Amino acid sequence: MNTENLFTDGSEFKLPNGRRYRGYYHVHPTEGAMVGAVHVDRFHESLSPVNRLVKERMENRNGFTLPAPPRAPVVRPPIIREAITRPTTTRPVTPRPTVRSMPTSGGSGGY
Repeated sequence: MNTENLFTDGSEFKLPNGRRYRGYYHVHPTEGAMVGAVHVDRFHESLSPVNRLVKERMENRNGFTLPAPPRAPVVRPPIIREAITRPTTTRPVTPRPTVRSMPTSGGSGGY
């Protein structure tokens, strides 16, 4: 199987910065897909498959397993529950006037 002078249209691999890679690449026996048509002794970036299907195709085609990318811990966002406000259907409470009894002046009052 040919592992050098391969070309991708940008639908298969991405660079470490997350951008899709379009261009020539080669497949290193232990490092997987890498930038450039052939392997060289100077630094060149590794390529990551954009999805599981590409990863499986690479593994099946070359008989090796691509190194797993580092996994960040999953942090779930907090659940924000907004208070549900409903219109009030009761009338506001109004204070009742206080009724005071008047003291009588004894005896028979009147007219």
